[in-house]
Amino acid sequence: MFKVSECSLSLLDGLIYLPEIKYRRVLNKAFGPGGWGLAPRSETNVGPKIVSREYALVCQGRCVLTYFTYLNI
Repeated sequence: MFKVSECSLSLLDGLIYLPEIKYRRVLNKAFGPGGWGLAPRSETNVGPKIVSREYALVCQGRCVLTYFTYLNI
């Protein structure tokens, strides 16, 4: 298990957030560069006040996680 220091975390809209460069380093260390990727699983949905999309985390050719990302505008 990889430990993430508290100083690496940020708060964004009241949610705990790990900046992109930090999780990229963790995943590169665990799976090697090119051993993981984020694959879009849906079209980008644009609403009056929100933009969202579903992604999959693929590690060594296997889907290990799906998640939604959104942006309030």
